[in-house]
Amino acid sequence: MKIRGGLSGIVERIPEIKGKVLPPPYPGILLLTLSSLKQSPLCVVTEDKEKLGEDISGILKDVLSLSEKNTVEVAAAIERKKFSVLVLSPEDLEIPFPILKGREIKRGMYLEWEEFLKLLSDWGYERTEFVREKGEFAVRGCVVDVFPVGESVPVRVEFSEDEVVSLRNFDPVSQRSINKINSVVIHPRDPEKGKVTFGEVIKEFPWIGEGGNLIDLSPEGKIFRFEVAPYFERDFKNFKEHLKKLDGYTIYFLSSSPGEKERLKELLEDEFPGLIIEEGYLSRGFIIHDTRLAVFTEMDLFGRSLRKREKIEIKTEPLETLKEGDLVVHEDYGIGVFEGMELLKVGNTETECAVVRYRDNARIYVPVYFMHRLSKYIGKEDIEISSLAKGVWERKKRRIKESVKEIARELLELYTRRKKSKGFACSPDTLWQREMEALFPYEETEDQLRAIEEIKQDLEAPYPMDRLLCGEVGYGKTEVALRAAFKVVMDGKQVAILTPTTLLAEQHYFTFKERLERFPVRVELLSRFTKNREKEILKDLEEGRIDIIIGTHRLLSDDVKFRDLGLVIIDEEHRFGVLQKEKLKKLRINVDVLSMSATPIPRTLKLSLSGFLDFSLIETPPPGRKAVETEIIHWNDGVIREVILREVERGGQVFFIHNRIETIEGVRKKLERIVPEVSIGVAHGRMRSKELERVMRDFIEKRYDVLLSTAIIEAGIDIPNANTIIINNAHRFGLAELHQLRGRVGRSPRKAFCYLIVPERMREEARKRVFAIKQYSHLGAGFKIAKLDLEMRGAGNILGKEQ
Repeated sequence: MKIRGGLSGIVERIPEIKGKVLPPPYPGILLLTLSSLKQSPLCVVTEDKEKLGEDISGILKDVLSLSEKNTVEVAAAIERKKFSVLVLSPEDLEIPFPILKGREIKRGMYLEWEEFLKLLSDWGYERTEFVREKGEFAVRGCVVDVFPVGESVPVRVEFSEDEVVSLRNFDPVSQRSINKINSVVIHPRDPEKGKVTFGEVIKEFPWIGEGGNLIDLSPEGKIFRFEVAPYFERDFKNFKEHLKKLDGYTIYFLSSSPGEKERLKELLEDEFPGLIIEEGYLSRGFIIHDTRLAVFTEMDLFGRSLRKREKIEIKTEPLETLKEGDLVVHEDYGIGVFEGMELLKVGNTETECAVVRYRDNARIYVPVYFMHRLSKYIGKEDIEISSLAKGVWERKKRRIKESVKEIARELLELYTRRKKSKGFACSPDTLWQREMEALFPYEETEDQLRAIEEIKQDLEAPYPMDRLLCGEVGYGKTEVALRAAFKVVMDGKQVAILTPTTLLAEQHYFTFKERLERFPVRVELLSRFTKNREKEILKDLEEGRIDIIIGTHRLLSDDVKFRDLGLVIIDEEHRFGVLQKEKLKKLRINVDVLSMSATPIPRTLKLSLSGFLDFSLIETPPPGRKAVETEIIHWNDGVIREVILREVERGGQVFFIHNRIETIEGVRKKLERIVPEVSIGVAHGRMRSKELERVMRDFIEKRYDVLLSTAIIEAGIDIPNANTIIINNAHRFGLAELHQLRGRVGRSPRKAFCYLIVPERMREEARKRVFAIKQYSHLGAGFKIAKLDLEMRGAGNILGKEQ
């Protein structure tokens, strides 16, 4: 039995219960399970399977939860007794136990390479380019990657003639080897179902189940009192009072992450030195009075909707995703064509190499351990590949260096001026800062925490910040910006948040108001929604009574004056025009600037990738987020009717985007004819602000099934119940616009759909854009789309003096 670090004290202080019957209220089943761990491995049958599975695995390692999809994995663990706790529902007991015929592969054994590949195919394994999921295998020379069902990580099998010379586990994301192993058992992907059930098989193990009203029916058992920890509703004062009443108790607080653990220590350790704060997970805390044990969780204190972080996080595509024919750049030899991977034998050693072709069919072979010198080419496609003739690439690099010398000097002067400019250095985090961050109702991803730390370091430096925060739609950029804004306000400075649309400004306003309501921070909105209060807002802003002002380009007007502006946050920077950016540029010398985008404009991205702009990237999706399924269709009344009704019938709502105000009324009539049974609201930029606000509010409150809108909803509108979007004339939109529009759906755990309506004939460039959006529909594709935009459009005149 493997207990997660620091939590053994909890398990030790739960009294032993020998009965198998317990009261219905959760966490009774959890406590009984923890008290029975000496009998490990242990099986638990409960209606609360999901909750118990998460809670137990927050304290123990090797916890399994049975489902129809992982019967082989669970059956293999049962046969090998390689688990601490198996959690099942009563229905799971009837699942047939699979017949496990496995093939053990050992290092050093004789095994014909072709026989092994045939075995994998016969057992239902799917051959792919790279192994990512269970049940897949890939072949590269004498190396076979396979992800066996029943295993938690894939395996790399290396052959030399017909001998298995190496077995290694590897990371399916980075494709890098992790550790060597001696053997692995391969099971069929879809095994034959046996005649016995899981219910019959687990009888040989100690097990417990639900029912009745007593904890223990056995004579020697002991009934003990426990209570569920109360909800404190983010009230630190009330929580501290409760801790004082538990004098003499051993008190644990479980935090969701190392960063949260440190924050809680700073908030509570001085006042309660005996409090034990450990990293772990439980859905609710409990108090056992007999053994004077109290365990509290973030759910008890903050009401957080915590989810355990996935082990494998989705990142942008690694170098290994290069396809044959892609252009690549080698540091020493220049631009060539990637022709795939080959095994090269040098003496007695075989090494895997990337093959790159240059002009006149010359080739170089790059060993995997020198792959860091190779990168995918980003730029226009019509470029000549380099020659390997002596000195050609070096001369070309020298000419480029000469041509950019002058502009590089000017850029250097600009950034030197910024570094030398007397910026304001923020103080280290205050107690209020730590308390505000602790009240965030979700668990931050590692990328979010890294971005927050990078921005805080910039803010605490004595020169102005200029950083681009690039993160997928809905990946948590707003929370990062909010923490930066609060930090600046804590030092008496003001913050301006610039958005491209009034709707996005309003959404940010409500988010900031709600998160900061417990603190003495005044947040105001300046947009056409606040016309009647404009004079008062402008006066209070100039006199310093407003801490955070949120608005559109109206904030750049000459009559908007600040008492002490410290930070400008620009959301969706690619949506602002040239004149607006010129005004923003003047701010950049003196104040901190944070730009945010899911798909930055090519020039901004190029500057960031080149190191001219500081750059933070959020690549990890929130737990439960699914990719949006994207389809390209032609206008068809029957298909449109089916798509809308399917979403409405599952209780959802639909965005229908038509970006021409002149003809939007005609489209509304068409839709009313095609789907007369649904209610349709219309939104566009020429509507009066109160009318637009009413329509949006009605859609949010589900008074409309379909919102027919222009691209006004592109930026930032967050309506989790809308999970289908139909974009009419999608070929008329840019890559970034299409990606932003698609980002309006898929903001809940429910599967989301995006339909791009295009004509049968369109220009080549438009066709490329639309098919790129369909191709890059996976989670985290925004950064990839921005890079593709850079390839298709080029970076613009990035080195011209007018830039």
